[in-house]
Amino acid sequence: MSISFIIAAAGRGERLGGVDKPLLPLAGRPVIVHSLENLSEMSAICEIVVVGRPEVLPAMQDAAAPFGQKCRVVAGGQSRIESVYRGLQALTCPPDLVGVHDGARPLAPPDLIRRVVDAAGRRGAAVPALPLADTVKRVCDDEPGIERICTTLFREQLRRVQTPQVFEHKMLLEAYCSLSPGDAAQLTDDASVVERAGGEIYTVLGDERNIKITTWEDYARVRWVAGQRGDAPGGLNLRVGVGYDSHRFCAGRKLYLGGVAIAHRLGLAGHSDADAVLHAICDALLGACGLGDIGEHFPPGAPQFRDASSAGLLCEVVQCAARAGWRPGNIDVTIIAEEPRLAPYIGDMRKRIASITGLEEEAVSVKATTAEEMGAIGRSEGIASIAVCSVFG
Repeated sequence: MSISFIIAAAGRGERLGGVDKPLLPLAGRPVIVHSLENLSEMSAICEIVVVGRPEVLPAMQDAAAPFGQKCRVVAGGQSRIESVYRGLQALTCPPDLVGVHDGARPLAPPDLIRRVVDAAGRRGAAVPALPLADTVKRVCDDEPGIERICTTLFREQLRRVQTPQVFEHKMLLEAYCSLSPGDAAQLTDDASVVERAGGEIYTVLGDERNIKITTWEDYARVRWVAGQRGDAPGGLNLRVGVGYDSHRFCAGRKLYLGGVAIAHRLGLAGHSDADAVLHAICDALLGACGLGDIGEHFPPGAPQFRDASSAGLLCEVVQCAARAGWRPGNIDVTIIAEEPRLAPYIGDMRKRIASITGLEEEAVSVKATTAEEMGAIGRSEGIASIAVCSVFG
């Protein structure tokens, strides 16, 4: 039987801060390449269509290029359902079966893929699924942070569904064509689409290694599993970087530290908003990742960075680190200043830094001290900041 595959890779990676998960590095290559390799081992596959975000199509096309004319890349839509439908429309010749796989599942074993395809060939539709080990409860809203248990579900009849999901081509296409405009927000996988149309779905035993990258913790697990099976040179890595920045006081500017506006008669001189705290954090993160320093990424004389928000610069640094396969672990900052008094602002700085970097507030420390009237800082000529950051990758 002939089979074509659609790889859904157009997600926005919102829980990873907008990072394109299929393009994250894994063993020196993008995640999507591993997904393509696992599928391409099947000789019966006649076509693979990768559906990616329009903004990153060139990068997706570069990743797919080694797989030749059998693999094409098309632009996705606003939802997963719309993206998969575009993939169906892009198929050049109707196959007997069509499979849909998540681009952010790079470790699906070829044996699992074959078992799902074989089951779909016999039954019309099949998905990999895993039993639940935990007791499952249905909850009801009560108040923020607290939910009331409504009932206990029987886990013996419940499954965690993975991809690839494989269907008779006609079955899946007709199911998608029958959807109403409001269905896309409610349906989270292709089996749900077929179920909505009245189709029957069968399961085969899934694989715990078939992890979907949704959070940074998932990405760490994927890297560890890849390292265990020999696909990556080691598992989770830890690095530490140190950053330092200082700026003179000057009149006529607002004072920003840690992304927070500070009430003071003077601001800090600099090409951007001169936030010495966020600049030190930028350098610490870049140093930990081996990505240079803040001056290389945001040249001090460049007009586009004049009066720029340092919060925006730090956000770009976090995204740059993510593209290189690193995420922040914790941040520890010491501010050195004779004035103003910073204790009332420390809590707000921690919250702001945590929100920019995607860390929990507990993983961000901000401390303030003085220079005991020694040197330029001690003479109240400016403010300095030292940051220490860890990153995981």
